[in-house]
Amino acid sequence: MTSAPVPRQDCILRILCILCGLCMIGNGVILFILYNSSLLFETVLKVYYIIFGIIMILIELEPKFMKKYWRFLIQVFGKGLFYIFAGTMCIYGDFVLTYLLASINIIIGVFILCCKPRYGQPQASDPPEENRKVNKK
Repeated sequence: MTSAPVPRQDCILRILCILCGLCMIGNGVILFILYNSSLLFETVLKVYYIIFGIIMILIELEPKFMKKYWRFLIQVFGKGLFYIFAGTMCIYGDFVLTYLLASINIIIGVFILCCKPRYGQPQASDPPEENRKVNKK
């Protein structure tokens, strides 16, 4: 079974999303090292940065358990809203990197919601791949 070719824009967006996830993980680790806070809220927020960064990377790699249990994150609407939520979560704090990361996450989330349905999903007029194989025989 061969997979359909992936548009170039989709590959670029996927790479940006993986880099964004790596930055989220790095941001959480840097904040743990630099800002040792005794507040429970800030500690939990740093852990969330790391967890959400891992989830962002997993969304793009699409392992089987993501497709089975967290399907809404694979779909365009859920993925876009997740990136916007992660971006708004990053707004809290005094670190410049968190503001930059927040704006990048929100921009990527809005881009996914607005533009990805145009080129990232199969068109409604395209028959499913199984039907194409049957029609060719």
